[in-house]
Amino acid sequence: MSTNFSISLVSFLTIDPYFSNILLVSDATNDSLTAVNIYKARGTARGERKYFRYSYKEGRKTKHLHIGGGNIHSVVARSRAQLVRDAIAQHLSPQEIKQLIRQFRN
Repeated sequence: MSTNFSISLVSFLTIDPYFSNILLVSDATNDSLTAVNIYKARGTARGERKYFRYSYKEGRKTKHLHIGGGNIHSVVARSRAQLVRDAIAQHLSPQEIKQLIRQFRN
């Protein structure tokens, strides 16, 4: 006896344990995957500081863009991360969200 299962993924959601917000949204119409997540710098960086970054799909590759403002405990960084989450919720394109993040630097 064999059983065939068919799964259709319309959207994929994950919860940020630090802020309890929905982070990851996949839009089936344009096959883009975008998220705000927390990461720890590697390499020569020292300490346990964690930072926010915006992750998005470009073709088959996942790319990341740092969201400035300091580490995750900084009020500025938290507010900027929330602005990016709001932009994702409004279904802005990855190009528009990258432009928003670049505006934070100016």
